[in-house]
Amino acid sequence: GKKNTKNSHIFLMENTLQNEAAYEKIASELVQNYRKESRNRLVCLNLIRTIFLFCHNRQVNYTLKSIVCVKAGLLDILIHLSNPSPFWDHIIHGDAFQAIGQMCFGNEFVCNAVTDNPNLIPALAATFGFEENSDQNTEPKQYMVKKALYMLSNCCAFSHSTEVVVRFVPVCLDVLKKDDPDKIHQFSAVRMLSQLACHEKHHKKLLEFGALSLLMRTMKSKDLEKGCASAAVAVAVLLREEDQNKAFEEDVAPFLVSVMTAALNAAVQGTDFPAGSCIFPTKWRYMMGVCYLSRSQKLRSELLKNDIINTLNQVIDTSRSEKRTFGYALTTLWNLSSTTS
Repeated sequence: GKKNTKNSHIFLMENTLQNEAAYEKIASELVQNYRKESRNRLVCLNLIRTIFLFCHNRQVNYTLKSIVCVKAGLLDILIHLSNPSPFWDHIIHGDAFQAIGQMCFGNEFVCNAVTDNPNLIPALAATFGFEENSDQNTEPKQYMVKKALYMLSNCCAFSHSTEVVVRFVPVCLDVLKKDDPDKIHQFSAVRMLSQLACHEKHHKKLLEFGALSLLMRTMKSKDLEKGCASAAVAVAVLLREEDQNKAFEEDVAPFLVSVMTAALNAAVQGTDFPAGSCIFPTKWRYMMGVCYLSRSQKLRSELLKNDIINTLNQVIDTSRSEKRTFGYALTTLWNLSSTTS
């Protein structure tokens, strides 16, 4: 009986229509099951995986579902489960981070709830090995680190408290320095750095950490799986205007401008980029990157070759209520006018 009930939760999470009351009922039942059997590994795994599927399904209102998760107390439970403890193995801890990351996706309310949670920092510090006598090289530890970094890369895209995330920049840089063979892990690290770079208040810290050279290396790899497009956004934003032409050299400029434009197009259309990756670009971030590229005469020409005017018109049509995105689009058009006039 219990097993069927738990499986039915997963079925309902995947198939329920946009019915807030139904979502709240399921979330409440999950919380109650956890409270009754919080030391039961199967109950915890069911909770984590149900939330992941619940928030992953973009065919229904995933924003509404994520908010329901927070209000029902499921986020608090996930953060508790993500904190390494002797009671659970690395699968529980790592998958809890992954579920939080999925909950955060494209959702400012949830991202802010995550970074505002006082239990997040201790969980991340323990996972990343900031405490004494921590062994970072074991396979279980690396599993947790990768899932936690995925969570942070989703969370800092929309959170207002990015200061919470900045303290973990060295973790990202370590991944890039080692050129980790797991490209998804590298992608998460690059994406997090790129999102932080889009906030001017973090520029000094990122430059002091030495992030620019590692981002440029990723950018020039032309490897989409490693996050070269995200790296290009960060480099464009971090560099002074006079240094852009040096960074975007002739051998990489056409490719990088084309992928940044393609990513912006995907963001406008609400599709993933690269196609099939299930990674959905953040529109304001790529619009910001393109805006910064448009300061350079050489790169303006490349942007025009990629039909950027048509893309900008679509951005403007779909972003009138998004002041940040709308402003970058208008500035880009202004910069481009000096090329076309």
